[in-house]
Amino acid sequence: MSNKKIFSSSNKDEFHFLLSKVSFEAIFLSEKGICIGQNKTAEEMFGYSEDEAIGKMGTEWIAPEDRDLVLKNLLGGDAKPYEVKAITKNGTIFPCEIQAKLIDYKNKKIRVTALRNISEKAKYKDQLKEKLKELELITSTIPSIIWKANIDKTGRYINTYISSAADDIMELPKGTINNNWDKYFSYVIPSFLPKIFRKIKEGIENPGEINFFDYQIKKGNGQIAWFSSCGKVFFENYMPTIYGFTHDITEQKNHEIEIKKISSEKDKLLAIISHDLRSPFNAIIGFS
Repeated sequence: MSNKKIFSSSNKDEFHFLLSKVSFEAIFLSEKGICIGQNKTAEEMFGYSEDEAIGKMGTEWIAPEDRDLVLKNLLGGDAKPYEVKAITKNGTIFPCEIQAKLIDYKNKKIRVTALRNISEKAKYKDQLKEKLKELELITSTIPSIIWKANIDKTGRYINTYISSAADDIMELPKGTINNNWDKYFSYVIPSFLPKIFRKIKEGIENPGEINFFDYQIKKGNGQIAWFSSCGKVFFENYMPTIYGFTHDITEQKNHEIEIKKISSEKDKLLAIISHDLRSPFNAIIGFS
């Protein structure tokens, strides 16, 4: 039986009923990679009439550079949506989201493939990338690390952002941290990690309050440095989100240590002078 006869006139209504039940945009039905039917949206989107579409390889609706990917996913039975470039009858290429699923129909394995035009989504994605580039350019000039993360129900950090200044301040090759909190925490001196997580927990319990905490980092060059972080927790859709910034306070800490050392030495000197002068003063007082 040829592909064109799978849906005969006797079951044509069933075919259209099947398509009407699928809630995607352009819908194609295929057997062994060959198109055996399409819905009206597919005809409008790609420009092929039903007679023209039936009998074509399914990859003919896909731009040449993405056909290998589509074939790979078809052979692997992947049902998750993914993005490719589609091509119309007149050669127009546009971004689309594709999703396919194998179903049983009249003792045959029929693949239902849905394609959705995501040109608008792609345009907004490009605009967002440009805005993020601008934001990254601004934050990279600030001598502090700016960060943000959501915390899910399991305590994992998701949707994280760590400004690229982290690599510069931590003496690391560019792209090392790359918005990865676990990677960032791997440079924290381990004894300080419990304090950091305790402070984050306190922030979640007291949203809106500013939290400060100092800790030590081992930089990429092996130097031990003092960092200070300041952050707040807010709730977005019942999910805690932390925002804040971090800067290197090593020079300040060293200055504090030096002042404490000088103060300690001063106290020792005064104690020695006081002890050495006690006897002569006692003698003078006794003589008087």
